[in-house]
Amino acid sequence: MLLQSGVKFYDYPVATQSDSITSINQDGRRIFTTRATFGAEYYLDDKRAFSIDLFQNQIWQERDFWDDKKAAWGVSVGFITSLF
Repeated sequence: MLLQSGVKFYDYPVATQSDSITSINQDGRRIFTTRATFGAEYYLDDKRAFSIDLFQNQIWQERDFWDDKKAAWGVSVGFITSLF
């Protein structure tokens, strides 16, 4: 099991109006996030392995387009080998 925390950096459009002119600019923002990963590897021999991971990403604030305490789930499947 792997637990990680960090900061997600993203751009968010901001519209400003001056008289009859509307300007849309990108505003750089950040938000706290965590990730939990459960994984397993099965080694076929000393140079090759099969891996599978189940992970969950979590945003902990309701801000901009991020919903409060919503999570994203995913699965990663891979084959690991040595190139040389």
